[in-house]
Amino acid sequence: MLTILALVVSTNAIRRHGNTLVDDAGATVRLKGVGYMGTEYECVSESGRIFSGPADAKIITAWKSWGINAVRLPMNEDCWLGINGAPVAATAYRTALVNFTTLAATSGITVILDLHWTSTNASLAKAQEPMMSSTSLQFWEDLATEPALRHSGIVFELFNEPFGFEAWRNASERLEPPCFVNGTGCVYAGYQQGVDVVRAAGWKGLILIGTDDWSFDLDFVVANPPTDPLDNLALSWHPYEFKKGPPSCAAWGCHVLGDAAMAAGWPVVMTEFGPEDDSSRPNMSYVDGVYEWARRSDVSGMLAWVWMPGHGHLRLLAPDSDFYGSEASVWGRSWKQFSFY
Repeated sequence: MLTILALVVSTNAIRRHGNTLVDDAGATVRLKGVGYMGTEYECVSESGRIFSGPADAKIITAWKSWGINAVRLPMNEDCWLGINGAPVAATAYRTALVNFTTLAATSGITVILDLHWTSTNASLAKAQEPMMSSTSLQFWEDLATEPALRHSGIVFELFNEPFGFEAWRNASERLEPPCFVNGTGCVYAGYQQGVDVVRAAGWKGLILIGTDDWSFDLDFVVANPPTDPLDNLALSWHPYEFKKGPPSCAAWGCHVLGDAAMAAGWPVVMTEFGPEDDSSRPNMSYVDGVYEWARRSDVSGMLAWVWMPGHGHLRLLAPDSDFYGSEASVWGRSWKQFSFY
């Protein structure tokens, strides 16, 4: 049996309203957040851990000191379901994720639960795959029926980064629109199946939908969307600087994809983004372009990748920092200072 923290009512509700997100009072919601990686890979490593860093009130306080109101937690379906030889017990994984999600949500942080690692061949989920697996539907049904996750400050992101059309993929593994939407003609589960499972389980919260090309090509999902009887879907977008397009993100020319999706009536949340260069030398022209666009557009949220100390790509925290943000990288200092207004 899970030992779950008591759920306390909070005001960080979030739902779709046209091409924006709003709270229960109808006020526009804009998410400034971070990705907090580790819960997708630690549980299948030899570490025996679930989180890479702390999962406590102190880190939530650190996020709030940066003006952060959202966090994205990547998840591993095998660890949640306890299948395919996951080394961490499913009960331990579930308890840790649910308790921290509840703590964050009841502290006013919107929590995006993102299915990051899956497996279609009964082997342990240790990497990203092109789409959800058949067991992903059981994963989402389980989350949707967990009472502690029926909280207005929790969002489901059904899958991290769909991808396809690579020449090295077999025909049965190519990501075509029927596969993307309905899981037809491929070995994967489609977004419509995921939405249907979550809604049939009675979960009414916001659902984020990714798109082809590692959640970059918004035109693809706008042309091939799943439907929702509650009309409570938004689009997840990953416009990293290194995406060469077309259109290229190098000089933030790819903003046209976000503009077009919002013009088509969709809320857009950038659940991952960041500069291409090392975190100590980020391309601030890209970053400044994103910030300028965000302030004048209707984009519903941006979550910077990634809240993690260390050297290299996209770290918001400096190598000598602790997990509580004692020292930010150049990229992190920029994100800490950002405001939509």
